[in-house]
Amino acid sequence: MIKKISKDDLHQVIQILKPFLFKKNIILSANFYRMGLPDFSIDYLIQSLIKNLQCKYLAIQSYSEFKDRNNRYFSRYSSPISNDLSNLSKYIFSKYPQYRILSPTHSFIIFGINQDKLDHLFTSAFGKNSSFSYFLEEQFLWLNFGSFLSETCTFMHHVESCNLNYIEYRHEVNLPVIINPDQNPSNKIPVNYIYLDKVKSFSKLEYNWLSLENHKSLINNKITNNYFPINFYDLEELMVIGSKIIKLNPFELTTFNG
Repeated sequence: MIKKISKDDLHQVIQILKPFLFKKNIILSANFYRMGLPDFSIDYLIQSLIKNLQCKYLAIQSYSEFKDRNNRYFSRYSSPISNDLSNLSKYIFSKYPQYRILSPTHSFIIFGINQDKLDHLFTSAFGKNSSFSYFLEEQFLWLNFGSFLSETCTFMHHVESCNLNYIEYRHEVNLPVIINPDQNPSNKIPVNYIYLDKVKSFSKLEYNWLSLENHKSLINNKITNNYFPINFYDLEELMVIGSKIIKLNPFELTTFNG
C-alpha cells in the first residue's frame, strides 16, 4: 500500500529543517515514489517551503536537451525538459515557464528571481557564467526530498569544470546555440555556448558521487525523521570538499577503476 504524506506531515518536516534552512536560498529535488503520495498540491509544497523557510529564491530543475545537434536551439517556453527529470520538474515547468532562466542545457525555474536575471544569458553549462556559478554566488543549498546527492546533484559537474586542470576525462567544447527568450519565435539570440563533454577515450565513463555523499564532513546533512529520506548540502561546502577529492584522486567521483 502506498503511504500518504499529509499537510501536517509536510509542516513537521519543514519544522525539522527550519534550524538549518531558514532564510536560505534552495534548489529543491523531490522523488514522490519515495516520499509517498502527497495529500496536497505541488503548489502547496512550494509555497509552504517559501513561506515557512522565508527563502528569497527557490529553484527547481528544468534541464533540456538539444533535439538537433546541427541546429542547437533553446526556448524558454517551448524546449521540453529532460525525460530524466522528476514529476516535480515537469509540473513546475508546465505551469511556470516564465520563471525559467536562459541556460540552454541546465535551466531552472526560480521563484523570486528578478527580471534582470531572467533575461541574463548563461553561456556555459558549467563553470564561468553558468546557472551553477550563479547559485554558488547566491549561496544556495541543495535540498533533497526522497532522493540523494548521488542521484541529483548536477552541481558536481560544475566542481569538475572548476578543476579541469586535474582531470583528463572531460573537456570543454564550444557550441553555437540559438536562444529564444520569449514566446515570439522570431526573437532569436545567437550565443557561443560552452559545454563540459567527455573526452572520447572516456565515453563509457559515468559519474559516481557515493564517496562524496558518504564523506565524513557531510554526515550531519542527512536528516533523521519518520517520513522519507531528507538531506541538504551547501554548494560552497560541496565545492570545497569535491575539489579536495578531485585533487587527491581525479577519478574518485567516477566509475573508473583503473
